[in-house]
Amino acid sequence: MYLLRKPASQQLQAILVAEFGLMAVGGAQVALVAQVAAGQTAQRGDKAFLKNGEVVEVCLHCRLSGGLLMTLCYPLEPVGRNRFKLPVQGQFRATEEIKRTCLWRLHEGLITVETEMQGESSWVGAMSAP
Repeated sequence: MYLLRKPASQQLQAILVAEFGLMAVGGAQVALVAQVAAGQTAQRGDKAFLKNGEVVEVCLHCRLSGGLLMTLCYPLEPVGRNRFKLPVQGQFRATEEIKRTCLWRLHEGLITVETEMQGESSWVGAMSAP
């Protein structure tokens, strides 16, 4: 489910055509906020865990003409100790791949990701390179 949908701009439509083909783009809609799980939304700038364990920064969400829900996100590059480099290159991922958003902070040009697991604050060590 998307919130505050509007038609995709011509510039975004051109990007969508390059990525998904002309047939997928007719009537495409875009939103900055989308519901990704029960009671959970992801919006522009949020950091999120994907179901495969990857950490990404959310940019925007779009619904293609066939109803396919996609999110433009920027995969964060792990640099160790739960820290990630700022994203550079965006990718479209199926919105259903987003597991949930996460707590994060920016310090000295790096993003540090934190999550709560089983009621305790835990750092995401398994997701970052040594």
